[in-house]
Amino acid sequence: MERKHFTIVILMFVVAMLLTGCAYSPKQSSASKGVVFNYSIEMTQKAAVEALEVKGFDVTKSDSTHVEGFNPRKINYGVAYGGETVGIWPESLG
Repeated sequence: MERKHFTIVILMFVVAMLLTGCAYSPKQSSASKGVVFNYSIEMTQKAAVEALEVKGFDVTKSDSTHVEGFNPRKINYGVAYGGETVGIWPESLG
């Protein structure tokens, strides 16, 4: 009977972890050096949206200062993957 309770507790823990996994919005890091593109903000923002869509992300926010996408959770052959949220902050250097 004790093993049954242990199994239930472990199962509840796993379910709780899956439900609370990556449910947050990314924040811009001041430590990030970034990448420089010789294009306008508008073209860089459009390329960021297209790149996220090609990689299977659902774009949840898209404006000139912030692009955000969410990769939905998927289960394939018993392995769950996805659930990531990605943020991109284009800014002009001059």
